Amino acid sequence: MVSYKKLDLERGEIRLLTLHPGEFDDPIRISLRHAILPIPDEPLAEPQVNLEDIQKTLPPGWEVHKTFEGRVIFWNPAEQKSSWSHPDPAVPYVSEIPRQPRKLAPSQPEFEALSYTWGSAGLGSGEHVRIEQSDDFPHRAPDDPDMILSVTDNLAAALRHLRSPTDPRTLWIDALCINQADVVERGRHVARMGSVYALATRVVAWLGPEADDSTRALETLEHLGKQIEMKGTGEILSPICDRPEWVHKFPCDDATLRALRALLHRRWFQRLWVWQEIVLANLDAHVQCGRKTVSWYFLRRGLVILRETDLPRAEMRAGLMPNPLCWLPYIFEADYRVWHGVSKLLHSAGQTGCVDPRDRIYALLGMCEPRLAARVRVDYTLPHAQVYADFFKLFVESYQSLLLLQYCDLERRGFADAPTWVPDWDNTVVRPWQLVYAAGLSRAQVAFDPESGAMTALGVRAAKVAAVSEKKWLDSPDSVVQVFEMMKDWYRIWRQHCSEDAPLEEFITPLVYGWTSERRHVGISVAAHVADWLDLTGGDEEPSADKLGRSVLLQSIIRDERTCAFFCTDKGQCGLGSVGTKTGDTVSVILGSDYVMILRPQGGQTEVGEKFQVVGPAYVHGIMDAQCLLGEFQHPHGLKIDCGTPKGNVWTTLNTETGKSDAEDARLGPLPSGWSVLEDGRFSDGQGVVTQHDPRWSVESLRERGVKLEEFCIV
Repeated sequence: MVSYKKLDLERGEIRLLTLHPGEFDDPIRISLRHAILPIPDEPLAEPQVNLEDIQKTLPPGWEVHKTFEGRVIFWNPAEQKSSWSHPDPAVPYVSEIPRQPRKLAPSQPEFEALSYTWGSAGLGSGEHVRIEQSDDFPHRAPDDPDMILSVTDNLAAALRHLRSPTDPRTLWIDALCINQADVVERGRHVARMGSVYALATRVVAWLGPEADDSTRALETLEHLGKQIEMKGTGEILSPICDRPEWVHKFPCDDATLRALRALLHRRWFQRLWVWQEIVLANLDAHVQCGRKTVSWYFLRRGLVILRETDLPRAEMRAGLMPNPLCWLPYIFEADYRVWHGVSKLLHSAGQTGCVDPRDRIYALLGMCEPRLAARVRVDYTLPHAQVYADFFKLFVESYQSLLLLQYCDLERRGFADAPTWVPDWDNTVVRPWQLVYAAGLSRAQVAFDPESGAMTALGVRAAKVAAVSEKKWLDSPDSVVQVFEMMKDWYRIWRQHCSEDAPLEEFITPLVYGWTSERRHVGISVAAHVADWLDLTGGDEEPSADKLGRSVLLQSIIRDERTCAFFCTDKGQCGLGSVGTKTGDTVSVILGSDYVMILRPQGGQTEVGEKFQVVGPAYVHGIMDAQCLLGEFQHPHGLKIDCGTPKGNVWTTLNTETGKSDAEDARLGPLPSGWSVLEDGRFSDGQGVVTQHDPRWSVESLRERGVKLEEFCIV
C-alpha cells in the first residue's frame, strides 16, 4: 500500500501527476511530485469592460452585451444578427475570448484537472498503476510493490484515452493526488477544491468510453451549441449560427434521440462534484467520451437549446434530460458569487449523486459567496442534519433571508430528529425554477430557540387549503395523454372552487409557474397557453396523442421534471405545492421568503405564536408578487420582471398606457418622512442612519399599511 508523504498544506502544496506516454494497451505509468498552488484570497476577477461607452459608438439598431463568460458581443435585434467585431468598420474593436489560464504567481504550475466519476466501486478495485517516481518516497525502486496503486476501471479507461503515445501529460486527479487515508488532507482539499479547478490550465471532463452512439450525441449537442450565445437577459443567435430555426424547433429523429438520452444519463452528468469542477473551469475546458472531444463552451449551449426548444413530439422529452442536467448549463460565475447564488446552486445540484450527504454543502463551497463560504467549517464528524441546520442558520444570520426555506418538504425529508425548518438537501424535491417575490424585499424576522429547536418567524396567513387533487405529479409521466388527464382533473377541481367569472389565465399561470410574457414581457404569453388549452378541450372528441404531442402548453409543462400536488384555497386561488399538502393547511407568506410556504397547524400555542410544521413551498396564483404585503397594482401600472440584471431578477413597474418602465415598484409609495436615496443606492434617514435596506419594507412600514403580521412558531 502506498504511503504518502504529508503535504505542506499551509503553503498551498498539492500533488501533480505525470502520465507517461505509451500505447493504448501498455501498462499505465505515472510519477507524482509536490507543487505549490497559490490559494486565492478573493474570487478570480475578470477584466472589466464599460458597455455604456461602447454603446455610444454603435450604429442605430445595434446593442452591445456581455456573454456570461465576459466576452463582448454586438447584437442587432431587428436583423437577428450578432458579431464579435464592431459593426462600424471604422471602429477597430474585436471582442477577444478571455481564454487565459489564470495565473496568480509566475511559478504557478501548469496542469490539467480531471473531472470524472470514480465508478460504482471505490478506489483500489480495478487496474494497477505503476508509480515511476514520487516526491513522497524518492528512494524506493520502481519495482517496489509499494509503488503500485490500484484504480477503478473508469479511471483506468480515462488514463488510457488521455495518454499520448509520445508526450507526457501533467494532471491533477483527486483519487491519486490526494491521500485518501489522511482525513485532515482530504478535508483541507475539499475546502480548496474549487481553486484547483479554477487555476488548472484546462479541465477535462471524462464521460467514459464510446458507446451507444455517443459520438453522434456529442456532435449533435456541439452543433446545437453553435447556434446561440448566452447573456444576462437570455439567449441570442451566435455569429456562427447556421440553423437559427433549431432554437425554437429542433427536428430530432429517433436515432439521435436515443443517442442523446443514453449520453445524458451517463453518471458524470449526475454527479454533485461536477458542479464546481466544470463550472469553475476556464474556457479551455472540454468534454471527452472515448476519443471524441468537444468544447464545454458549445456543449453547455447545446444543452440549453435541447431543454428550451420544441421537439417534434412532446413525449420525446420524457426522460431525456435528468433533472440535475436541466440546470447545470445555466450556472455561471455571475450567478453564484452573489449572496443568493447558493440557493441557485442548491436547487440546481439538488438531485445529483454523492456518497456523503454532508457534501451537499461542502461540495458547493468553492462557488459560494466568499464571505459565507469562509464561515463554514468542513467537519465530516458532524451528522448531516446538523450540517444542514448550521448552514441554514448561518445563511439567515448572514443575509436576514429565509430563501432556503423553499427546500423543506415534510413528505420527503429523511430525518425525523430535526425541526421541520431544517431542509433535507439529501432528499431534494424536483421543482422547476421559479420567478417568485411573495415577501418582496422584506427581511426575515426570526429567532431560534436553542432548547426546543423551534424557529419563530413573522409573516401573514394568506389562505387555507380547501381542496387537493388526488392526481399528483410524482414521476416523469408515461405519456402526454397521462399529463392531459391529470390537467383535466386539476381543472375540474379549480372550477369547483374558483369564482364563476374567474378567467382561465388564473388556472394556467401556476401550471407553468408564472413563466409568461405577462409577467416577464418576453416569451410565451398565458393568452397563447389558454388558446392552446381551449383547442385541446373544446372539441366533441378527445384530442389524439399526436395533437397532444404538438401542444406548446404540454411541452412547456413536460419540459421540467416536477413533484407536486394541485390544490385550491378557500379564497378561490389555485396552485402547485408539495405532494404532502392537505386540506386545512395554512398558506403563508413569511417575511424574508420569496416563496409562499404551506404550513400545517400543530394544535398548540406557545408564548410567541401558534405551532406549525413546514409542509413545503408552493406557487399560488395571485400572491407570488408581494400582493399580500403591497396589494395589487393599480391602473395604469402593471408588473414587469427584469431578469438577469446586476441585482438579479428585479420587480419593476410598467405603465401600460405609455409603455415605459420604472425601476421602482409603484405600490411602495413615497419614502417615509426624512428618508432619501443616496447616489450609491443606499437609504439615509437624514440623522446618520445609512442602510442598504429600503425602509418601506420594514415591519413598522408594513404594519402601517395595514398588513396583519403574526408570529409562526415552526417546530
